[in-house]
Amino acid sequence: MALIIIGSYPIVSALSVKLRGATDSNDTVAFPTSIRGLLIFSLLQMAIFGAFWGIAWAFSRYDKDRLFLRWKEGILPVIWGAVYVISLYMAFGFILLFIIMALSMFGIKGNDITQIIQNSKPQTGGLIDSIASNQDPLYKFLVVTLLPFVVAGLREELWRGATLAGLDQICPKSWSTPMRNVFAIVISSVVFGLGHLYQGPSGIILTGILGALLGIVVLRHGSIWPAVFMHGFIDAISFAAASQNVKP
Repeated sequence: MALIIIGSYPIVSALSVKLRGATDSNDTVAFPTSIRGLLIFSLLQMAIFGAFWGIAWAFSRYDKDRLFLRWKEGILPVIWGAVYVISLYMAFGFILLFIIMALSMFGIKGNDITQIIQNSKPQTGGLIDSIASNQDPLYKFLVVTLLPFVVAGLREELWRGATLAGLDQICPKSWSTPMRNVFAIVISSVVFGLGHLYQGPSGIILTGILGALLGIVVLRHGSIWPAVFMHGFIDAISFAAASQNVKP
């Protein structure tokens, strides 16, 4: 029951897209464009998630170690988060370069490659436009701190920790630890990807892959906190670029 409740949160959230804030002219999800609206939005998101998480915990009664909540190794969770983000961006750069080179070998021109990349991007135009529309320094500060590290990082990694714990619990006892981990990572990353339905097919795929990587980080460290900072840094970079009206 705990797994059903907490596991359903991303899908419920995706289907209730209007609860995420205003929509733009294309009906894509956008953040509130005022400080007051952003704070209300953040509080609402955390409150709704807190209800799901709290009810699920009331059924499971898992302790902090089982939910991967224990902070370990002093400041290292922050450092690990930054290291993982740098490594991820480097890997992404190499993969993108390889794709561009491969397309060029097949005779596809530069402008066509650019168009292909643009068409393959997640549908986040509403988010980017709403962030860029307010140049108030306090709003921009909240966009690169509150949103990425709390509303996204903490909230979604609390979900991941609880979901991984629940998926591990339903695995057959005969399964080895690696098998249980693979099962938990695959299922949780698929659900995480589907929780981003509003970003279109490419958004679902990319967030699903990111979810798998974050799940690996949680299991590797036995704690959500390196993943919280990794997740937060990724979104902070994207939101900071968006606040300057720059496509990340």
